[in-house]
Amino acid sequence: MTDFDPDPAGEQTDELRQRWSSNTDTFGRVYDVLVGITRPTSYREIADIADCSPNAAKKHLDQKAARSIRHAQPPTKSTQN
Repeated sequence: MTDFDPDPAGEQTDELRQRWSSNTDTFGRVYDVLVGITRPTSYREIADIADCSPNAAKKHLDQKAARSIRHAQPPTKSTQN
């Protein structure tokens, strides 16, 4: 049985990050980072992890926030008499 290392060696990690960056669009990378964070994180740090510009990360985070807020609100009924 081989040993499992949840933190692979640097070369393996670099190869995986390169493949992820090449095969995933910017929105997908920002989303992947967003669902993986466990603490408040600046959009600049998210951009660094997602391998994109801070402006792109902020744009995608703003879009995600607007969508989440819109979907989180229950539909309203008209109360006209």
